[in-house]
Amino acid sequence: MHGVLGYSILKNRIVQFDYPKRVIRFYSSSPYPKVDPISNNARRVVLPFRLSDDSPIIDDVYVNGKKIKAVIDTGGGGTYFALMPEAVSALGFEQEMSQAEPDSRGVGVNGVITSRKGKIRTLRVGSINIDSPTIIFYPKGVGKDNRKFGGAIGNVFLQDFVVTFDYLNKIVVLERP
Repeated sequence: MHGVLGYSILKNRIVQFDYPKRVIRFYSSSPYPKVDPISNNARRVVLPFRLSDDSPIIDDVYVNGKKIKAVIDTGGGGTYFALMPEAVSALGFEQEMSQAEPDSRGVGVNGVITSRKGKIRTLRVGSINIDSPTIIFYPKGVGKDNRKFGGAIGNVFLQDFVVTFDYLNKIVVLERP
């Protein structure tokens, strides 16, 4: 890797990550000029977002039917979906986390992050339903505490979609190719 496209470059742009084709596109105007969350269908999901610490946070995420806020983390390399420590507690997943297998994910602000990898019943992002996904549980004290969101959607989830971030209009579009 020779660099990172971060928020400071993207904040006033419309950028599309075509994961299946491995292409990044920049647009001067939205390729979805008249879409809103009401226009969601089986092929395309439009999600409004707000920014927190320069990352898009969406509200339309449900873990086992319980609503949480989740960040879309395009830097989340091998992560499908991760639960932050407060969400693990709020959703009552302490036992599932303790029984899940260790999954060392790399280095964080407090050193090596040893998370746990396990399953939940369901994950829903907008109208996209996933049964029995394998997710990451982050324990307390690994630098993931006190976030403004309970979950993180990573690249393993996003890789099946063409993902368009319209930072100007604060929407993200997930489209199946």
